[in-house]
Amino acid sequence: MAATVSEPVSSTFAVPPGWFRRHAAFLVLLGCGALLRGLALLGHRPALWFSGDSFSYLVTAAHLRPDLVRPAGYAFLLRALEPFHSFALVAAVQHLMGLAVAVLVYAAAARAGVPRWAAALAAAPVLLSAHQVQLEHLLLSDTLFMLLAVGAVALVPRVHGLAAACGLGALLGAAAITRSVALPLLVLVLADLVRRRVGWRLPVTVAVVALLPVAAYGAWFHERWDRFAITNTGGVFLWARTTTFMDCARLRPPPEEARLCPAEPPGARPAASTYVWSADSPLATLGPVRFTTEANEVAGRLARRAILAQPGDYLAAAGRDLLRTFAWSRGPHPDARTLRAQEFHRDPAPDLPDPIAREAAARYEHGPARTRVVDPYAGALLEYQRYGWLPGPLLGGVLLVGLAGVLTARRRGVGPAARQDGEVPKARVRWGGEGLLLWAAAVTLLALPPLTVDFDHRYVLPAVPLACLAAALAFARTAARRRDDVTS
Repeated sequence: MAATVSEPVSSTFAVPPGWFRRHAAFLVLLGCGALLRGLALLGHRPALWFSGDSFSYLVTAAHLRPDLVRPAGYAFLLRALEPFHSFALVAAVQHLMGLAVAVLVYAAAARAGVPRWAAALAAAPVLLSAHQVQLEHLLLSDTLFMLLAVGAVALVPRVHGLAAACGLGALLGAAAITRSVALPLLVLVLADLVRRRVGWRLPVTVAVVALLPVAAYGAWFHERWDRFAITNTGGVFLWARTTTFMDCARLRPPPEEARLCPAEPPGARPAASTYVWSADSPLATLGPVRFTTEANEVAGRLARRAILAQPGDYLAAAGRDLLRTFAWSRGPHPDARTLRAQEFHRDPAPDLPDPIAREAAARYEHGPARTRVVDPYAGALLEYQRYGWLPGPLLGGVLLVGLAGVLTARRRGVGPAARQDGEVPKARVRWGGEGLLLWAAAVTLLALPPLTVDFDHRYVLPAVPLACLAAALAFARTAARRRDDVTS
């Protein structure tokens, strides 16, 4: 019998020659990021808890009823993973989400023509920041929201058909029912699509698909709380923002609102968010439940009264808190306890606020849910945390680089058509280039918390990958010109 020689079979999943070499810098960073997340999983088992927020999500997942304070998008994820009865699995999934965000940043930058070293550098803060890793290890909605928001904003340049528009709308809708701050992102995305002159069908499709889950959630919320909304917090949070400067002697509010006037003089008042959660907050005068529709409306009226009467004080208070983003060290704001909960440490005991939460945690885990610190993994991560994070001034520098790229994009000829070969038809060039939406989204995520309630260090982290990607795109056109020089 004649021998037969088998032909080599090409694989659909074969790695192209030189692929590892071309992406070596990013792959090294990705490996380091995976190592840090492995240390977190081994050193703080099964996960980390954040005050009452984590347990609120857990109770919502257990009973599938909308919470007055927090949208239930993250609770849906907890419910989907509940059959595995493992908070460690939840944390692992969130760490994979963090790695996915870094991959999105790198891929979007490289596709736009950014040099690979710069694309890898843009992904580095997400991969290597100890605070990012700690946020992923917390049972909170922030990591899920970050993945949805970055995925949506990074997808916008690739929306050329209805299928992509539906995908973009679905991401934004899911983000909105995870954290309501995604609704302003929807407005930014729609404005950017209009700027790109893609016609009317794509923006309308994005808006309709994004608002469908929001409308469904609002109807679910209305069925439970008799109000069409995502949360019942807007008025209360805005009131808390105004407590730091509110002068009730000047405002002379009606008696119903006057009950919410802070007792302390302006210079002696605590952080704004303290008034939301403190046991002796003026909100307690409105009843045992702080986020009723009535309390939200009364607080909102007083907040608007204060802002209209003291607009300069409002902007000054929000501006001071926004500047905390760019401080070199992370100060204890809103208080030392909150800051401590956002860092790795050796006694991260969960704060089980009530028997319902305690029972929900035990039922979910099928065992004790208390965080256990295990060395040497925890010790190594604690030591790394001393230095491995992005200081505020560096984030400020990243934003300035991104802004410079936005302001010079038209002069450099960066527009939607520049992704392919650097040849940009003049009619297609748009002011701001590809980085405008990214930069605006990052600034929006940074500014909204101080404007609407208070600054919190964990609210900074979802803006970092967007800011870094915007900064990386400032180098995109230079890369295209280099390719032209080589081929010409």
